[in-house]
Amino acid sequence: MVDVWDFYMSTHVEISIGEKSFLIQAATKAEGDWPFEEEGLIILTAANPQSKNLPAAENQKRNQELKTLLDRLGNPVYSARGFDPKSKWSEDGFAINMIHQEKLFAVCKRFKQNALYRLKPNSFECIGVLLSKYQQAPLKIS
Repeated sequence: MVDVWDFYMSTHVEISIGEKSFLIQAATKAEGDWPFEEEGLIILTAANPQSKNLPAAENQKRNQELKTLLDRLGNPVYSARGFDPKSKWSEDGFAINMIHQEKLFAVCKRFKQNALYRLKPNSFECIGVLLSKYQQAPLKIS
């Protein structure tokens, strides 16, 4: 059985800004230039609370509610998707400026999320929200 935290750290994140997409993942050494204006981004979703699969329609409804909350913070909200390149697993979510980090932790708790990602130049971090764990790795971006 795969440890959920190992799975989280092997997740690839795709962030879309307009017509451009960026692929981000944990790596053994940092690679690629940080293309975002923000000093860091938080990646979060409302889908599949506590890693329990919900029907697609329910996940879409939850993510729409999350998007409405994020839009109220007044910063750009980018589409994001976490996925496992070795399977069919994929989960839609959002990327937003990390200056709202404390509010975003509260939002994640509201949607019963185990963790969120914090991305900074050269740093891929998975931070526990409902789980009390933290892991950091170099960031690869392409």
